[in-house]
Amino acid sequence: MLSEPRSRSPVSISPWAPQGHPEGQRYFTKLINDIRYHTDHYFEDEASLNVINELAAALHSDLRKHPNLPADIEVVLHVFKNEQNEMECSYYLASEAERSVFWLEEVDTTLITENFRPVRNASYLMWERFVNMHGLREARLERHRSVFDQSPAEPSCLLRLISPMFFNLPLQYLRELEKIYVDRTVNYKSWSMFVTNLQSDWGNSITPATVLLTANVGLLAIQSVDTGNPDRSVAQIASYVSTFLSLGNIMLCTILAQRHRLNANMTADLAGTYVDGRANFPYGLELVAVSFSLPSVMFLWGLAAFYVAVAWVSLEGTSLWTRLLSGFIFAMITVCIGLIVVFDFWATKRLRVEPAPRKLDRVAYPRQLMRDAWASVLGASSVIRKTRCKVLSHIPKRKKRVTEDQTFSFASG
Repeated sequence: MLSEPRSRSPVSISPWAPQGHPEGQRYFTKLINDIRYHTDHYFEDEASLNVINELAAALHSDLRKHPNLPADIEVVLHVFKNEQNEMECSYYLASEAERSVFWLEEVDTTLITENFRPVRNASYLMWERFVNMHGLREARLERHRSVFDQSPAEPSCLLRLISPMFFNLPLQYLRELEKIYVDRTVNYKSWSMFVTNLQSDWGNSITPATVLLTANVGLLAIQSVDTGNPDRSVAQIASYVSTFLSLGNIMLCTILAQRHRLNANMTADLAGTYVDGRANFPYGLELVAVSFSLPSVMFLWGLAAFYVAVAWVSLEGTSLWTRLLSGFIFAMITVCIGLIVVFDFWATKRLRVEPAPRKLDRVAYPRQLMRDAWASVLGASSVIRKTRCKVLSHIPKRKKRVTEDQTFSFASG
């Protein structure tokens, strides 16, 4: 026995007419005495319909008490449930002619502009328009775009050379800095978000680096690893490298976090002075990008060194089955890491590989394959014909007299 699917469409008795928002959201409209009411509340049952109708009727009676309202007033209603699971209603009025949103009661404007600072001087808007070339052909429509017609700066050869060893992190930070620092001006909001994310990354990097440091100390304390021989094994050397890199990560994270602790909350002038002062040095932004990426790079290389140390311990001087199992897992994980590094960290835009669906289409549709082959043959023959005509056109004319038939055959060739 099949049950009927639950319908979420409005009930049939609803006088609300469904409308489609340009962004795709569905809402409903109702006209009461030349006043249009809108709501995005979906009428799942008659109770919700009655609630929204009662709200519209009560608000309409209040509107009649205010004769000085604009003639093109429209009302937007919203129904929701509070923490006590009780229905609450809210509204606002809008006038397109006056381009304003208002209420019948006095409302504190800080509820609307809670996270924004008021513009107390019109000169702020004037300078904003001046900096962004407002009204001109070169107007900046996006904050990371330059108003000058210039090609984007390419990273230096040295940075492109060391970026693969740094997991391409300096290039990523450099792109973000170039979006923040445009035309020798700093976008304060972007800079604040950038520094906040950096501090979060540095703080989150200290804990795993500490765990890695503890793991290295534990590995070096194993008697089978530390034999007391002056000639250290590969596992010990790799563990030493991982230990130093972990310590370097912790030190750099602490220094950078302390140095940039107040940079996220500095004023726009101080942020501009900070970035501009470093950008004036040769390779200034590139050096900043490298310094910001050092903690993550040290942690990743320290993790790789510890990975090598553990692999050497499991493969050196162990039984055959231990080597086979450990070697298989080691090889599989290494291949996966290599694929991720190649296809995710480094850009592969220079590899022009034909999309797989097109190849599958050629296999699935042999007629299309024959058409492509025939088109290539015709194209090749056309090229040969053009080449032959070009060669014949450069043949010097003979001095001896030729017949008309020979001349005609030569011209047709």
